[in-house]
Amino acid sequence: MKGKLFLFVIVMLIIITGSCNSFTTKDNSIKWNSVEATNLPFMLRYPDSYDGIMALKTTTESIEGNEIMSIFGGCSIVSDRYYTGAGIENSVKFYKRLPDINGHKVVLFTYLNQDDNDSYPVFELQTFDSLNHCIDRLVVGAATCGERTWIRSFDCDRNYTITVNDNVTCIDTEEGTNEDPPISYRRMTSAFYKINSDGYFVQYYEPKEIMINTYLIDDWSDKKYSISKEQGQVKNHLREGQWKIVEKRDTKDKIYFVQGIGSYVSGVKNGKWDYYIINDDFSSLGHKEFTVIYENGNPVHLTLCK
Repeated sequence: MKGKLFLFVIVMLIIITGSCNSFTTKDNSIKWNSVEATNLPFMLRYPDSYDGIMALKTTTESIEGNEIMSIFGGCSIVSDRYYTGAGIENSVKFYKRLPDINGHKVVLFTYLNQDDNDSYPVFELQTFDSLNHCIDRLVVGAATCGERTWIRSFDCDRNYTITVNDNVTCIDTEEGTNEDPPISYRRMTSAFYKINSDGYFVQYYEPKEIMINTYLIDDWSDKKYSISKEQGQVKNHLREGQWKIVEKRDTKDKIYFVQGIGSYVSGVKNGKWDYYIINDDFSSLGHKEFTVIYENGNPVHLTLCK
């Protein structure tokens, strides 16, 4: 029973953080005119050292309260369709307001994320409708430290193209010194997003039309597994039709991968999506974990599988 309860909690957090439409706000009367929007282009470069991260943490913790904090959508948990961590409750701070787009407000929040050793600042973009209800969210700045370090930064250009950069570095603990261990592996990847007319973050591709088939890569090396990380068709720069997408569940208690299989319409999930556990050897899919029904990107129904 305990295992099923844990799975239910994790799944619900995943579903909740995929969209924020189900959340209401404490106070809809935000005085937006008193909060100046930052001009584009805008960038956030996350520090690449532990001391730099701790300095950033001190800075974010010292930010004074703001009424916009009250409309933060969902619970404090890192989620960006691939990475999920354990956010610390009551650590949310308003950081920046970006210019409105398509009639939607865009806000950058920061909060603390907890891992096994320490807590680190997370930066998350959220979009809001005219009633200050959260529509969607995207983690654009974050880090985990240790033998495997993951650093995420982002920038947003004048055309509102959001570029998210992930930098993974692994050190060799068997060689060198504790103060200066050699780097055994380094990988940097980038993903591009647009905010659509409904306020959702949709992944954006070049060229305009292409078939995508990339494979899951080991976190500690450049080894490719047989499981597709992304597989589907791009039309008009967006995901369209049947897709397979790998998502990583990285929590304080458990790390595992699932593959979602379903359809996109103009870059957002629509209809039935089935999620399968990926076996530990990454060679095949295991049992179905759950099924989600989406309506234009919004998860409306969840079915847990035995």
